[in-house]
Amino acid sequence: MTATRDTMPNDTIARRLVARERARIEAALLDLDAAALAEAELVSQQAGDAAESSTAVATAVARIIGDGLRVRLREASRAEQRLAAGTYGRSVDSGLPIPLARLAANPFAERTVEEQAAVDRASRARTAMRQARQITREELNP
Repeated sequence: MTATRDTMPNDTIARRLVARERARIEAALLDLDAAALAEAELVSQQAGDAAESSTAVATAVARIIGDGLRVRLREASRAEQRLAAGTYGRSVDSGLPIPLARLAANPFAERTVEEQAAVDRASRARTAMRQARQITREELNP
C-alpha cells in the first residue's frame, strides 16, 4: 500500500500537529499546577475538617489529571522520535499508514484504529483475567 496525501501528513504538517498538541498539554499541566496552588492558598485561609477534606479531593483529582497529562507528554516524546526517524504516520506494529484524519484527531497515534482496538481489547482481557484471579484467591483464602 502506498502512502497518499489522505493518509500521510507531510513533515511540516506532522511537526505542527505534534508541537501544537504538546504545547496544549504543557499549558494544561501549568494550569493544573496554578489551580492546585490557588486551592492550597484558599484552604490555608480557611480552617476545619471540611476545608481539609475538600483539599484532599482536589489534590486527588489533580493528581489523576496530571498523571494523564504526563502520559500524553510521553506519547508526544515518542511521536517526536518517530518524526526524527522518519516513521511518523505509520503504525509502530505493522508499518501501515495511519490516516491523516486519525493523526489530526490524535497527533500521537501509534497505530491504525483497528490495531489500537485490538491492543485495547487485549489489555481489557488481561485486566479481567487479573481481576478474576484476585477474586479466586480471595475466595480460597478468606
